[in-house]
Amino acid sequence: SRGVLENLSEGELSFCEGWSLLSDGDYEASARALASALEKLSRKGLVAYFAGVSLAGAGEFELAADSFELALSEHPAIVTYRWGTREHFSSEQEYEKLLDDVRAAAVSQSDQSAAWTCLAALTQMGGRSDLARRGAGEAIFSGGSRYGEAVLADLTRRDEGEPLDPLAKGDPAWSDWLVNPACESIPRLRLTEPVTR
Repeated sequence: SRGVLENLSEGELSFCEGWSLLSDGDYEASARALASALEKLSRKGLVAYFAGVSLAGAGEFELAADSFELALSEHPAIVTYRWGTREHFSSEQEYEKLLDDVRAAAVSQSDQSAAWTCLAALTQMGGRSDLARRGAGEAIFSGGSRYGEAVLADLTRRDEGEPLDPLAKGDPAWSDWLVNPACESIPRLRLTEPVTR
């Protein structure tokens, strides 16, 4: 495995480190490593999403919401993906604790929109439609959120059985990695390739 990691670019290695730290529950160190990865990689959507998760875990909800918004602007299909929470958090309880912390912040902070955006992002990826819908709606109502709007649009599309818009094409490698993540498979994500729109 060490040989595979030696073949990662600096940015991919920073992403690997950030994701691993997130999986261990070290949100602050994860956020720093993912910020480094964002500086070094050209395809930023997935990395920005995970930076948002780490920042939310560290209680930096405004920065986290900004990261989720960056993820959406870099890769609009990000709201269509699902992940296995057990593969990205040290335990299901750690994920639930993060959601509880975000919900508590959403009702107590002066800028509630940021925390609600975080809740929408975290629960949409986890397939928790009811919480994602509430987070997205509250984010929009309490100050606006493009991410919240995208989550509601995707949930409505799913509820009505509409196919995904071909212009919002996802990346099958990203989708696969989210349910079966490993540092060794990061090169398949093509994070160092130029962005094409």
